[in-house]
Amino acid sequence: MKDSLTQLDESNRIELSARRLLLDTGLGDYLKSIGPLEIDGSLALHLMTRRDIDLRIITGEPIDTLTIRGRLSEILVKIPSVWNLQVVDLIAHPGRGKPSGLWMGLKLDFEGHEWHLDVWVAASQSAFARQAIHISSEVRSLIVNLDTEERSKLLDLKVGLNDAFPTVPSCLVYFGYVKCGIRSRRQLSELVVLYTSKPAYFES
Repeated sequence: MKDSLTQLDESNRIELSARRLLLDTGLGDYLKSIGPLEIDGSLALHLMTRRDIDLRIITGEPIDTLTIRGRLSEILVKIPSVWNLQVVDLIAHPGRGKPSGLWMGLKLDFEGHEWHLDVWVAASQSAFARQAIHISSEVRSLIVNLDTEERSKLLDLKVGLNDAFPTVPSCLVYFGYVKCGIRSRRQLSELVVLYTSKPAYFES
């Protein structure tokens, strides 16, 4: 396991590379042409441990799903470094615990690494009220303002979650750290058991 300082340095390096990706590939500008683009997830919280980027596009108006699906599919032509793209319509076909919107998952190569991006297109922020784990703006603010020591501890917990429970969303760590006082990997494992057995607890 990497020591905390190395994890923190690595997290900073991944974050800088993520921001260069959005700028240098033109992907950020293309997505902004669809609607206002918001950085979400670990990139927004300065807690990156993997080369995954979460983004939101909030249109502010009802979504013409066929038009937006077509615009998203154009990325394969507009951005040559993208080699895999999926678009799922969760407006016409809602999924439990999923936002009401269009989801795009894409893969591309950048700076010698494979990157994964999740992009949600929704009419309003209220579409995300259906997420399986609700992270309030207050919790997000507390995480963003953590000092270096606390951020290192949170990164260690997140790496532990990624290693032991790769299918459990990372936002469970943020929820647990701020709202449940989780400070050890053992406590985190217990929280995962609760999440698996009573997911509704994390929706409020």
